[in-house]
Amino acid sequence: MTDRYSRYLSRFLIALPVLSLALGAIAWLRYGMDMPFYDDWRGYYDGNIGSFDPGYLFRATNDTLAPIGFALDAVAQHLLDGNSVAYQFLSMILVLGSLLLLQWKLLQKILGNNLQAAACFSLTVLMLQPGSYWGLENLAYCQALPLVFILAALWLIVCADDIRGWHWVAIPLLGLLAGLTYISGAFAALAAGVVLLVFARSCYTGEARRLLVWRAALFTVAGAITVAAQSYLSIWKFHAKGTHLGIPLAWPNEPQFWMFYLGKIGRSLLLSPDHPKSSLAITLLACIAAIGIGLAVYSRARSTEATVQDKRLAGIYISLSAVVFVYLMLVAAGRTNFRAPEIERLLDIYAYGFTRFHFFWVTLLWPWVAAGIVCLARRAPRIRRPVAQWSGVMLVLLLAGLMAESGAYDHMRAHRETLAERLPLAHCLLDELEKGGEIRCLGLVPPGFTNLVPDAYPAYLNALKLGASFVRYFPILPRAKRREDMAPFYAMNDADAAANAKTGDKPVLVQLKPVGNNGFRAVGGDPQIHVKTGQPQTMRQCTTLDVDVIIKASLSDMVQVFFLPTRALEYSEQNSVRLPISDEAMFHTLNFRFESQTGFQDALRIDPVTQPQALAVKDIRVYCVRRQP
Repeated sequence: MTDRYSRYLSRFLIALPVLSLALGAIAWLRYGMDMPFYDDWRGYYDGNIGSFDPGYLFRATNDTLAPIGFALDAVAQHLLDGNSVAYQFLSMILVLGSLLLLQWKLLQKILGNNLQAAACFSLTVLMLQPGSYWGLENLAYCQALPLVFILAALWLIVCADDIRGWHWVAIPLLGLLAGLTYISGAFAALAAGVVLLVFARSCYTGEARRLLVWRAALFTVAGAITVAAQSYLSIWKFHAKGTHLGIPLAWPNEPQFWMFYLGKIGRSLLLSPDHPKSSLAITLLACIAAIGIGLAVYSRARSTEATVQDKRLAGIYISLSAVVFVYLMLVAAGRTNFRAPEIERLLDIYAYGFTRFHFFWVTLLWPWVAAGIVCLARRAPRIRRPVAQWSGVMLVLLLAGLMAESGAYDHMRAHRETLAERLPLAHCLLDELEKGGEIRCLGLVPPGFTNLVPDAYPAYLNALKLGASFVRYFPILPRAKRREDMAPFYAMNDADAAANAKTGDKPVLVQLKPVGNNGFRAVGGDPQIHVKTGQPQTMRQCTTLDVDVIIKASLSDMVQVFFLPTRALEYSEQNSVRLPISDEAMFHTLNFRFESQTGFQDALRIDPVTQPQALAVKDIRVYCVRRQP
C-alpha cells in the first residue's frame, strides 16, 4: 500500500468517529429540550443547585458521592442558567472529544503506525453510538467523566517518555478526580492501580520498574482513598438512614448476574436484543477473543523479546480490562434485579441488559482488542505484511459498514424519539401550570416512597427564583380557552351540539355494556370507545384537535384519549393524553387537546376508565381548533 493511499485511508478511518460525534451533537441541538428530566429536579427541589457548599457537594445521592458533578452543575447553573441544551452540548463535545483524543494519542503512541492506529481508532464509533449519557439527565455524563481522568492517568503512568515533576502531582490528582466524580470511578481507579502494580513487578526490571511502581502506587492510593470515602458515605452511612430503594443485590454465583453482565457487553457491540440467541453467541465469542488476546499480549510483554511498545500495550490493555470488569461487576450487582417481575428467563435477562447506558465503559476496550491483534499479527513471522495490512483494512471497512447498518450513526432518529417521549410530560407541565396549584405529572420527577406522583411546584418555584432558563418556555399562564362561538364538527349524543355537527359511524364499544340513559358498565380493565367522526377530510386538514369528553364515574380514575396522526400505524402512549376524573356524582367536561402538523386520521379511541365500575358518558364532541391553510 503506497504512502499516499495509506494517508487517505487513515484520514477516512479517523473521520468516522468524528462524524459520529458531530451527528450526535447536531441531533441534540435539533431535538434537545430545555426542561429538567427526572433526577435533574432534585437540585431545584432543594434550591441549592447553584451552590458550592461542601455539605451539598459531598452529599450521597443514588448510592454515590458526586462532588465533581454537583460542582459542574453549579457552574452550569451560574453560566448557562442550567440550560439543558447548551449544557449537554458542551458536556458531550468536551467529554467525548477528550476520550477520542486520548484514545487516538495512546493508540498512535503504542502502535507507531498511523494507518494501524486509525484502523483501531475507528472502533471508537461504538463509544459514540446513540443512547448513552446524553439526551435526558444533564448530570448523567458524570458517569463517563471518570474515564477521561483514568485514560489521562494511564498516559502519564504507562506512556510518558519524560518524567516531569508535575506528573507526581497530576497522577494522584487524576485518581482523586475519577473517584470523586462517581463511585464507579473510585473502584475503577483502584482496580487499574492494583493491576498496574502487579504488571510493573512482573514485566519490568531496574529503574523502569521502580518508576512504574511509584506512579502506579500513587494512583492506587488515590483510588483507595476515594473507595473508602465512597463506601463509607454513600453506601454504609447512606443505607443506615434507610433511604435506599431496598432492591436486593445480585451476586456472581447467580446465573442472572452473568446474563445481565453479558447483555451490557452485547449492547456495546451494537448487537440486537431482538435476536438474543445469536447476539449472546457473538458476545461470548467476543469475550473469549478479548481474554485470549489479553493473555497473549501480557505473555508477550513478559518475554525477553518484548519491546517498549509491547509492554505499553499490555499495560493499557490489562488495566482497561480491569476497569471494565470491575465496573460491570458493580452494575450487574446493583441493576440485575432492578427489572420487571415477568423478566425471568435467562435470555430475557440478557436482552434486558441492553437497556440504559451502562454499556458505555465497555466500548473503550474494543479498540485495544484490535490493537492487540495488530501487534500480535505483525510479530508473527509467517504473515506477509502487505497481505496482513490489506486484509486488516478490508476487515475494518466491513466492520464500519456493519456498525453503520446497526445504527451507530442513527443519532437523529434516537434523539427524535426521545423528544417525542418527553413531549407529553412537557404538555402536562404546561397544563398543570395553567390550572394553578400543584404540579403532578407521572414520570416528571422522581417518585417518593409513599407518593408516586410528587408535587413538582416547589421545585418549579425554586427554579423561577434562580432564573433557570427552562422557566421561559414553561411560564405560568391562564389556561387558553377555545373560542365560545366554535361549534363541534362531531357530537356523539348531545342534541344541541349535534344540530351544528355531523354524526359519524356508531361508536364501537369494548368491555363496555350500555345500561341506558348514556350509562355504561365497564366489565374489564381496558374499556374503550372507538369513534369515527365520518369527516376524514376535516380530520386530515386539522392541525389542533380538541376532544371534549363529558363523563361521570362511580370511582376516581383516569380518562385517556388516543389519536392517530396521518402516518401513524397504531395507537400509542406517545399519541395520547390522560386526565384524572373524580368520583363526584356529577358530569365533568374533560378537554383533550392534540397537535399534529400533518393532520389526523378519522379515528379516536377513548378509554373512559381503567377498572370495572359504573359510568356515564353524556357526550363526546370533537372540534378543529386550527386547520391547515
